[in-house]
Amino acid sequence: MPKKPNEIGQRLRQWSATQFPSLAAFARALGWIPQNLTPYLNGTILPGNALQAKLRELGCDIEWLMTGKDKEECDRAKTRELSPNDVALLQVLKEEGIESAEMLRAFFDKEEIAKDIASIMAERYKRRIQGKMKKKRRKR
Repeated sequence: MPKKPNEIGQRLRQWSATQFPSLAAFARALGWIPQNLTPYLNGTILPGNALQAKLRELGCDIEWLMTGKDKEECDRAKTRELSPNDVALLQVLKEEGIESAEMLRAFFDKEEIAKDIASIMAERYKRRIQGKMKKKRRKR
């Protein structure tokens, strides 16, 4: 968790300076006017989920922004708290290219899962019907 909200504002200002030629350009990239940025840059308002999502799309490391820790440092801290099975699962997910909560949610898209389940169930039903047909043929 962040120590002080104004530290987040300072990191936001620091990051934007490396990515955009001006605060006005940064605001435009967010679809905002520059005045809307002021409370975030001053640390009077913390970035919520919607702003964090926009910042992530623009390439901002949200863990660093909110905690001051870089991604590797955060990953190491998370790994220390996890069981060996959890660590192994995270490694598999990373190998599959799933490195964030958003990517994991996309991976578990409800519609795609429903299609997969329907496909599996249809295959099982098909095998069951074929099995019953074979039994009827044997009885004859």
